[in-house]
Amino acid sequence: MPEKLPIGWVQTTLGEIVEPLRARALPSENPEIPFVGLEHIEPKTMRLKGHGYAYQVRSSSVRFSEGDVLYARMRPYLNKVWIAEFDGLCSGEFIVFPKSAWLNSEFIGTRLNSDDFVIFANGQASGERPRVDFHKLARFPVLLPPLAEQARIVAKMKAALSGVETAVTATNRAQERLKRYRAAVLRTAVTGELTKNWRDAQRKETKPAIETGNALLQRLLKSRSRSWQEAELERQQTAGKPPKDEKWRSNYRPPVEPRIADSLELPQGWSWASVDQLAAHEERSITDGPFGSNLKTVHYTKSGPRVVRLQNIGDGEFIDEKAHISRKHYQLLGDYAVHAGDLVIRALGTPAPRSCTIPDWLGPAIVKADCIRFKVASEFVSSKYVMWALNSPPVRERTDKLIHGIGRPRLNL
Repeated sequence: MPEKLPIGWVQTTLGEIVEPLRARALPSENPEIPFVGLEHIEPKTMRLKGHGYAYQVRSSSVRFSEGDVLYARMRPYLNKVWIAEFDGLCSGEFIVFPKSAWLNSEFIGTRLNSDDFVIFANGQASGERPRVDFHKLARFPVLLPPLAEQARIVAKMKAALSGVETAVTATNRAQERLKRYRAAVLRTAVTGELTKNWRDAQRKETKPAIETGNALLQRLLKSRSRSWQEAELERQQTAGKPPKDEKWRSNYRPPVEPRIADSLELPQGWSWASVDQLAAHEERSITDGPFGSNLKTVHYTKSGPRVVRLQNIGDGEFIDEKAHISRKHYQLLGDYAVHAGDLVIRALGTPAPRSCTIPDWLGPAIVKADCIRFKVASEFVSSKYVMWALNSPPVRERTDKLIHGIGRPRLNL
């Protein structure tokens, strides 16, 4: 806080100048009214991306009016603030500050959107899905200018930031074009169009025939079956029960074959393969949801082996969002360890799947629930190729039809 305040300004707290609305409403009472959920507000920008309608909601909601300030109390680090442009209903995860005669809504909305408030609010949040209550936010110190000066500050800020907004808009458009270009390249890569000229050139050269995809797959499957038989025979002999006949071989479970759901024409020499067929032969090469709610934020430590969570899985990129557990806890969960080169797949939320590889520098780590660990048979198949195939539009178009659930949409293993 400055030593000397401008004339007319006062030092106060958030709780002294605003009082949240507590008016609850049933969506069924006015089904056509607009509904704003957490997903409708863009993080950090105070922009509304869209809205739903009350008839799409079943739970009790909060009523708001044009000019009210909506603040998302869940995951405050996302910094979701919006100044209402119409009357409607919103999720109970919002704190609604009503407009008043002595407070400019845009001024207070901008104040809630500022970095120092985000840091403060995040420090007050608690729980596995962190939330912050108003009685904790009420202590936040605020320098309050007169009403006319509040409006002047807002106007000056808008003028100063207009150039920034223009640049941000241009950047967002460029990023969208890059996303579309990237998706187009991925589509051509996994359908064979990208390497068509290379294949044509290979056929013209007098070289030994290139191994087909089907021949490669058969080699992989034979190796997997042979590895299982060797491991199973060793297990039985170690237990002192060597097999008396060949019946034990029938216990082998071959991988699930792919279900061909469309008429996509494969390039010459290519073959369909299922995710299961591309997995390594070792046990638990694919792991889905290892320990669910058993691992919570209270189990995390400041250092130690890493936990790979949903927020670590980018689109072909491992995001270094840190979470640790103790060495003892890691040893208890050793069956769910991930190692450099393993694929991890986001199975919860959208878009799904989204996958990346575990980087060499990560060190000891386990995979949390809602992620799938996938050890690719890398001696036959490129892990990177499988990763990009899973992230490609053709695969996502398929898996979108298999995602179930509304609140927590999930793709089952």
